[in-house]
Amino acid sequence: MVTTIQVQESTRDLLKSVGEKGKTYDQIIHELIEIREAFIDDLLKTLKEGEFIPLEEAIREVERRKKGLR
Repeated sequence: MVTTIQVQESTRDLLKSVGEKGKTYDQIIHELIEIREAFIDDLLKTLKEGEFIPLEEAIREVERRKKGLR
């Protein structure tokens, strides 16, 4: 079942900028939620295990993951 949700134009524009040609807003939102959940899981694991990395390395990892999603 498909529903309609209202968002600000600026939110719609952000979704467009995150997505790729041919992807639906539904697909983009699902990806963003999955990324958020993975981030939280990684953060909790890091906090639990005490495995911290330098900020520069974390930035490189984020960029690598972003490239992998596209």
